[in-house]
Amino acid sequence: MARVLIVDDDPGTLEGFQGVLRHAGHDVTGAECGEQGLTAFRRTRPDVVLADLRLPDLSGLDLLRRVRRESGEVRFVVVTGFGSCASAVEAMRLGATDYVEKPLIGDDLIGTVQRALASAPRFGRLAADVFLDAPDAFRWREARAECVHACTNAAVTRALDVIDAEYRDPDLSLSTISSRVGLTLGRLAGQTGAATGTTFLRSLHQRRVAEARRLLRGSDKSVKEIAFLVGYADTRRLDTHFTRAERLTPIRFRLRVRRLPDINEPERSGAPAGVRERHPRQLP
Repeated sequence: MARVLIVDDDPGTLEGFQGVLRHAGHDVTGAECGEQGLTAFRRTRPDVVLADLRLPDLSGLDLLRRVRRESGEVRFVVVTGFGSCASAVEAMRLGATDYVEKPLIGDDLIGTVQRALASAPRFGRLAADVFLDAPDAFRWREARAECVHACTNAAVTRALDVIDAEYRDPDLSLSTISSRVGLTLGRLAGQTGAATGTTFLRSLHQRRVAEARRLLRGSDKSVKEIAFLVGYADTRRLDTHFTRAERLTPIRFRLRVRRLPDINEPERSGAPAGVRERHPRQLP
């Protein structure tokens, strides 16, 4: 049995969800708006929160933000009848456990709660850290395999396989993959975030950056050629995503790994680090 908080402004939905989950043996509390939900959360400290995306005062995402400030452990599921890729991605970025679309009837609702309870509350953060720390394509695959091992979602596994195989295609998109794996945009975005702790686009950029690192380190290809080879239409996109991940531009990364002098940095003297070299006093 788990403590479940349901936040939905539709009385019929709220009553129906409460009845199904109570019949399944859960301790359920209901709230009709975001502020009531926040009060109930503080009072009951639930294991799972199911919140509608559209509420009369706070949105489900606003409620998620406020709950996350108080607890990183609670499983938070965003439920909506108006799903979109943008809201799914934002929900995952804010730390939602899942993002599901209505209608949720009977076993679907019970299954949603069971999946939320089965998910490790901190796995998403660990998965994101592993992705960011992967230094090359091999390590990226290790990180991806670690994420897939922790989830049983076949659609997410197939989506990650497509990214790994086709990241060089500049037209690869969430829409393309959702049609292949048989899920709507919102559901695939939500399930990918819940399984990997990151978004589809971030996973795609991480795969491209991993390959760019390998090429910058081990080939003489230009940055422009590398951008094209890893799936970016121009060097600006590679520059943006590479710098975000590495805190270095592609050119400076190459200079650093090959220990070449940076023409944009002043020439270093033989003085120890942190000590300015003294110049002899000029005679009149």
